[in-house]
Amino acid sequence: ASSLTFTVLQLTSVSLENINHQLESMVEATPNFFNNTPTLIDLTLVEKLQFSLDLQGLDNILKKHHMVAIGIKTSNEAYRTAAKAIGITELNYSATSNSPVQEQASLASMSAVEKSKDIELKADSHNKKTNTVVVDQAVRSGKQIYAKDADLIINSSVSHGAEVLADGNIHIYGTLNGRALAGVQGNTEARIYCKSLNAELIAIAGNYLVSEQIPEQYKDLSHMVSVSLDGQNLDFRKL
Repeated sequence: ASSLTFTVLQLTSVSLENINHQLESMVEATPNFFNNTPTLIDLTLVEKLQFSLDLQGLDNILKKHHMVAIGIKTSNEAYRTAAKAIGITELNYSATSNSPVQEQASLASMSAVEKSKDIELKADSHNKKTNTVVVDQAVRSGKQIYAKDADLIINSSVSHGAEVLADGNIHIYGTLNGRALAGVQGNTEARIYCKSLNAELIAIAGNYLVSEQIPEQYKDLSHMVSVSLDGQNLDFRKL
Protein backbone atom coordinates (compact mmCIF):
# COMPACT_ATOMS: atom_id res chain seq x y z
CA ALA A 1 0.00 0.00 0.00
CA SER A 2 1.20 3.48 -0.80
CA SER A 3 -0.04 7.04 -1.03
CA LEU A 4 -0.34 8.45 -4.54
CA THR A 5 -0.69 12.10 -5.49
CA PHE A 6 -2.77 13.13 -8.48
CA THR A 7 -4.70 16.11 -9.76
CA VAL A 8 -8.43 16.43 -9.15
CA LEU A 9 -10.21 18.62 -11.68
CA GLN A 10 -13.46 19.71 -10.05
CA LEU A 11 -15.84 21.21 -12.61
CA THR A 12 -18.43 23.90 -11.90
CA SER A 13 -19.42 24.29 -15.56
CA VAL A 14 -20.25 21.96 -18.46
CA SER A 15 -19.12 24.52 -21.04
CA LEU A 16 -16.13 23.04 -22.87
CA GLU A 17 -15.22 26.53 -24.11
CA ASN A 18 -15.00 27.86 -20.55
CA ILE A 19 -13.12 24.79 -19.32
CA ASN A 20 -10.62 25.01 -22.17
CA HIS A 21 -10.11 28.75 -21.59
CA GLN A 22 -9.40 28.31 -17.88
CA LEU A 23 -7.11 25.35 -18.45
CA GLU A 24 -5.18 27.35 -21.04
CA SER A 25 -4.61 30.09 -18.46
CA MET A 26 -3.48 27.62 -15.81
CA VAL A 27 -1.14 25.72 -18.11
CA GLU A 28 0.30 28.94 -19.53
CA ALA A 29 1.13 30.13 -16.01
CA THR A 30 2.77 26.83 -15.02
CA PRO A 31 3.62 25.01 -18.27
CA ASN A 32 5.73 22.24 -16.76
CA PHE A 33 3.52 21.36 -13.84
CA PHE A 34 0.64 19.84 -15.80
CA ASN A 35 2.67 17.89 -18.34
CA ASN A 36 1.50 14.22 -18.34
CA THR A 37 -0.45 14.86 -15.13
CA PRO A 38 -2.77 11.99 -14.07
CA THR A 39 -6.15 13.65 -13.55
CA LEU A 40 -9.36 12.64 -11.81
CA ILE A 41 -12.44 14.41 -13.18
CA ASP A 42 -14.80 15.35 -10.34
CA LEU A 43 -18.35 15.85 -11.63
CA THR A 44 -20.15 16.09 -8.28
CA LEU A 45 -20.95 19.78 -8.74
CA VAL A 46 -22.25 19.51 -12.31
CA GLU A 47 -23.87 16.07 -12.45
CA LYS A 48 -27.33 17.45 -11.60
CA LEU A 49 -27.28 20.38 -14.01
CA GLN A 50 -29.86 20.54 -16.78
CA PHE A 51 -27.19 20.46 -19.48
CA SER A 52 -24.95 17.42 -19.78
CA LEU A 53 -21.19 17.41 -20.15
CA ASP A 54 -19.53 16.06 -23.29
CA LEU A 55 -17.02 13.72 -21.64
CA GLN A 56 -15.33 12.81 -24.92
CA GLY A 57 -14.86 16.51 -25.65
CA LEU A 58 -13.48 17.10 -22.16
CA ASP A 59 -11.06 14.20 -22.54
CA ASN A 60 -9.86 15.70 -25.82
CA ILE A 61 -9.27 19.05 -24.10
CA LEU A 62 -7.26 17.39 -21.33
CA LYS A 63 -5.14 15.57 -23.89
CA LYS A 64 -4.61 18.85 -25.73
CA HIS A 65 -3.08 20.24 -22.54
CA HIS A 66 -1.08 17.03 -21.95
CA MET A 67 -3.20 15.92 -19.00
CA VAL A 68 -4.24 12.27 -18.68
CA ALA A 69 -7.73 11.39 -17.40
CA ILE A 70 -7.43 8.37 -15.08
CA GLY A 71 -11.00 8.33 -13.77
CA ILE A 72 -14.13 10.22 -12.81
CA LYS A 73 -16.02 10.85 -9.59
CA THR A 74 -19.78 10.87 -10.09
CA SER A 75 -23.02 9.32 -8.89
CA ASN A 76 -24.73 9.96 -12.25
CA GLU A 77 -25.30 6.73 -14.16
CA ALA A 78 -25.28 8.47 -17.55
CA TYR A 79 -21.83 9.90 -16.87
CA ARG A 80 -20.60 6.52 -15.65
CA THR A 81 -21.75 4.89 -18.87
CA ALA A 82 -20.27 7.65 -21.05
CA ALA A 83 -16.95 7.47 -19.20
CA LYS A 84 -16.77 3.70 -19.54
CA ALA A 85 -17.38 3.99 -23.28
CA ILE A 86 -14.21 6.09 -23.70
CA GLY A 87 -12.10 4.03 -21.32
CA ILE A 88 -12.32 6.18 -18.17
CA THR A 89 -13.16 4.34 -14.99
CA GLU A 90 -15.13 5.50 -11.95
CA LEU A 91 -12.80 6.35 -9.10
CA ASN A 92 -14.41 7.80 -5.99
CA TYR A 93 -11.93 9.16 -3.48
CA SER A 94 -12.89 9.90 0.11
CA ALA A 95 -13.77 13.36 1.37
CA THR A 96 -14.78 14.70 4.75
CA SER A 97 -17.61 16.84 3.47
CA ASN A 98 -19.68 17.73 0.45
CA SER A 99 -18.84 21.39 0.67
CA PRO A 100 -18.78 23.09 -2.75
CA VAL A 101 -15.53 24.31 -4.19
CA GLN A 102 -14.57 27.78 -3.03
CA GLU A 103 -15.20 30.67 -5.45
CA GLN A 104 -11.50 31.34 -5.69
CA ALA A 105 -11.16 28.02 -7.57
CA SER A 106 -14.14 28.10 -9.92
CA LEU A 107 -12.61 25.46 -12.18
CA ALA A 108 -9.95 23.98 -9.97
CA SER A 109 -7.16 25.11 -7.71
CA MET A 110 -3.54 25.02 -8.81
CA SER A 111 -3.26 21.40 -7.83
CA ALA A 112 -7.03 21.07 -8.20
CA VAL A 113 -7.56 19.17 -5.01
CA GLU A 114 -11.17 19.16 -3.75
CA LYS A 115 -11.97 22.08 -1.47
CA SER A 116 -13.39 20.44 1.64
CA LYS A 117 -12.70 20.36 5.34
CA ASP A 118 -9.48 18.54 4.48
CA ILE A 119 -8.12 21.90 3.34
CA GLU A 120 -7.27 24.32 6.11
CA LEU A 121 -6.87 27.87 4.85
CA LYS A 122 -7.06 30.47 7.57
CA ALA A 123 -6.49 34.20 7.46
CA ASP A 124 -7.55 36.78 10.02
CA SER A 125 -8.52 40.33 9.06
CA HIS A 126 -4.99 41.61 9.53
CA ASN A 127 -3.54 38.91 7.31
CA LYS A 128 -6.03 39.70 4.57
CA LYS A 129 -4.95 43.34 4.57
CA THR A 130 -1.30 42.34 4.20
CA ASN A 131 -2.09 39.57 1.68
CA THR A 132 -0.66 36.93 3.98
CA VAL A 133 -2.18 33.65 5.11
CA VAL A 134 -0.86 32.27 8.40
CA VAL A 135 -1.34 28.67 9.52
CA ASP A 136 -0.18 27.82 13.04
CA GLN A 137 -0.81 24.06 13.14
CA ALA A 138 1.01 21.28 11.30
CA VAL A 139 -0.25 20.47 7.81
CA ARG A 140 -1.04 16.78 7.97
CA SER A 141 -0.80 14.15 5.24
CA GLY A 142 -3.53 14.44 2.60
CA LYS A 143 -4.24 18.12 3.31
CA GLN A 144 -3.73 21.06 0.99
CA ILE A 145 -3.49 24.77 1.71
CA TYR A 146 -3.69 27.36 -1.06
CA ALA A 147 -3.02 31.04 -0.38
CA LYS A 148 -4.61 32.85 -3.32
CA ASP A 149 -3.11 36.25 -4.18
CA ALA A 150 -1.08 36.04 -0.98
CA ASP A 151 2.05 34.82 0.75
CA LEU A 152 1.73 31.74 2.95
CA ILE A 153 3.33 31.31 6.38
CA ILE A 154 3.35 27.88 8.02
CA ASN A 155 4.43 28.10 11.68
CA SER A 156 4.88 24.34 11.90
CA SER A 157 5.78 21.39 9.67
CA VAL A 158 4.31 20.04 6.43
CA SER A 159 3.89 16.27 6.54
CA HIS A 160 4.57 13.72 3.81
CA GLY A 161 1.59 13.67 1.43
CA ALA A 162 0.57 17.24 2.30
CA GLU A 163 0.73 20.17 -0.09
CA VAL A 164 1.05 23.94 0.38
CA LEU A 165 0.60 26.43 -2.46
CA ALA A 166 0.71 30.20 -2.76
CA ASP A 167 0.51 32.81 -5.46
CA GLY A 168 3.29 34.58 -3.56
CA ASN A 169 6.06 33.41 -1.25
CA ILE A 170 5.95 30.44 1.12
CA HIS A 171 7.59 30.49 4.58
CA ILE A 172 7.79 27.21 6.51
CA TYR A 173 9.16 27.45 10.06
CA GLY A 174 9.25 23.69 10.54
CA THR A 175 10.20 20.71 8.40
CA LEU A 176 8.91 20.49 4.83
CA ASN A 177 8.32 16.81 4.12
CA GLY A 178 5.52 17.25 1.57
CA ARG A 179 5.08 19.50 -1.46
CA ALA A 180 5.52 23.28 -1.65
CA LEU A 181 4.58 25.31 -4.73
CA ALA A 182 5.10 29.08 -4.76
CA GLY A 183 4.17 31.56 -7.48
CA VAL A 184 1.56 29.16 -8.80
CA GLN A 185 -0.02 31.79 -11.06
CA GLY A 186 3.30 32.45 -12.76
CA ASN A 187 5.04 34.80 -10.30
CA THR A 188 8.72 34.15 -11.08
CA GLU A 189 9.82 36.43 -8.23
CA ALA A 190 8.24 34.17 -5.60
CA ARG A 191 10.46 32.36 -3.11
CA ILE A 192 10.24 29.48 -0.68
CA TYR A 193 11.85 29.71 2.75
CA CYS A 194 12.18 26.57 4.83
CA LYS A 195 13.75 25.80 8.21
CA SER A 196 14.35 22.14 7.37
CA LEU A 197 14.03 20.88 3.81
CA ASN A 198 13.03 17.29 3.09
CA ALA A 199 10.49 17.96 0.34
CA GLU A 200 8.73 15.48 -1.93
CA LEU A 201 8.44 18.28 -4.48
CA ILE A 202 9.31 21.94 -4.53
CA ALA A 203 8.26 24.36 -7.28
CA ILE A 204 8.25 28.03 -8.26
CA ALA A 205 6.11 29.27 -11.16
CA GLY A 206 5.73 25.75 -12.52
CA ASN A 207 9.45 24.94 -12.44
CA TYR A 208 9.93 22.07 -10.04
CA LEU A 209 12.23 19.44 -8.61
CA VAL A 210 11.22 16.19 -6.93
CA SER A 211 12.95 14.80 -3.85
CA GLU A 212 15.63 12.88 -5.73
CA GLN A 213 16.62 16.00 -7.68
CA ILE A 214 17.04 18.34 -4.71
CA PRO A 215 20.75 18.80 -3.85
CA GLU A 216 21.61 16.73 -0.78
CA GLN A 217 23.59 19.54 0.86
CA TYR A 218 20.37 21.51 1.38
CA LYS A 219 18.32 18.72 2.95
CA ASP A 220 17.54 18.31 6.65
CA LEU A 221 19.47 21.39 7.69
CA SER A 222 19.10 22.99 11.10
CA HIS A 223 19.01 26.45 9.55
CA MET A 224 16.90 28.16 6.91
CA VAL A 225 17.12 27.49 3.19
CA SER A 226 15.76 29.81 0.52
CA VAL A 227 14.68 28.67 -2.92
CA SER A 228 14.33 31.14 -5.79
CA LEU A 229 14.06 30.94 -9.56
CA ASP A 230 17.08 31.55 -11.77
CA GLY A 231 15.79 31.38 -15.33
CA GLN A 232 14.03 28.02 -15.34
CA ASN A 233 16.21 26.52 -12.63
CA LEU A 234 15.66 26.47 -8.89
CA ASP A 235 18.41 28.14 -6.90
CA PHE A 236 19.01 26.89 -3.33
CA ARG A 237 20.81 28.96 -0.72
CA LYS A 238 21.60 28.56 2.96
CA LEU A 239 20.56 31.51 5.15
